[in-house]
Amino acid sequence: MRSQLDLLIGNKRKSIVSLSVLSILCGITEAGTLAIVAQVAASLVKGKGVHGKAGLFDVHASVGTLLWIGLGLTLLRLFLQWPLSVLPARIAADVQQSLRTRIFRAFTSASWDVQSRDREGQLQEIMTSQTSQATGGALQATGLVSSSLTFLILMGSAVALSPPAAGVVFVIAIAMFTVVVATLSVNIAANVVSPANDFANISPGKISFRTGGLITGLLATLMMPWKLLADSDRYINGWL
Repeated sequence: MRSQLDLLIGNKRKSIVSLSVLSILCGITEAGTLAIVAQVAASLVKGKGVHGKAGLFDVHASVGTLLWIGLGLTLLRLFLQWPLSVLPARIAADVQQSLRTRIFRAFTSASWDVQSRDREGQLQEIMTSQTSQATGGALQATGLVSSSLTFLILMGSAVALSPPAAGVVFVIAIAMFTVVVATLSVNIAANVVSPANDFANISPGKISFRTGGLITGLLATLMMPWKLLADSDRYINGWL
């Protein structure tokens, strides 16, 4: 597992560390902003100043001061969004460039006997679609790191403010994640595998199972299923 990560990430560890630090800072600013909004709402109901927690910090200030602090945190969060958006794209671009360079150098440095055994278009396939998949994997990995750290900071802030409420939110989040994973696994097995095999059997030499799955997804999007589910009468009488 570590060797595969090293092959994918390579010398991008500094960028990933920077991304992690930015994600933590974004989580802190979001937690502080949400806590200030809650404290301001509570102070407006009580009609007095606020003495409570804003994220992980104790705050004793007027509503006006809290609003200015909230504005500052919001602007800081917007400022942090720029490097947080640029870094994953830069990491993915570097990964794609590095993979393509290494693949091309490996092919050109190989013997003629090895190069002659390469079927037509295989090198282009590897340098385009295969490296694109690796690039997508790098983007997903960076997104997972960023979202996980931000979520942990938000949960830590919620626990500091109200442990019971944080526990309820955590249980709901786990339950929703389980429902999403179960829905995706059932729908993929039931609705994608069969038509993907059907498309692949039309022309096995030209259409692979993966291509059949992509064709299935494209046709499913073109059918606009959200419109079928928008109206119960249309779904029952028109589709079923």
